[in-house]
Amino acid sequence: MPIQYTIHPDANWIDVTGSETIEEQDLRSVFQTYISDPVFRPGMHVLVDLQNAELRADTAIVRNFVDMLEVNQSRRGKDYCIALLVQRGFQETLSHLFSIYVQNRPVKCEVFTERDAALEWLVASNPP
Repeated sequence: MPIQYTIHPDANWIDVTGSETIEEQDLRSVFQTYISDPVFRPGMHVLVDLQNAELRADTAIVRNFVDMLEVNQSRRGKDYCIALLVQRGFQETLSHLFSIYVQNRPVKCEVFTERDAALEWLVASNPP
């Protein structure tokens, strides 16, 4: 499977890691799987690490994923943060587009190229 996830319930975040080639269905599948996981709680922050993956996506797929978050808001929750950890270039451009699309929704999104910075932001967004 090109995407794996680990839920850290005590720290209130989910680590989603991609490898290989990732397509829209892979993103949808991991999203539906983790929001159905018994350890998951609505509103958990998420780190999506795509640095070791090839993302097959375009602007329509980015928009579809934003729509999926909106349709599933009651299950996914709101007021959570998404840290997108990406390679520079195409992934970074699409990720910034995603962060623009979610601006007026109950979610914060930032794009990072370094894991430590992404985790630092998530921890700062999750006060004790």
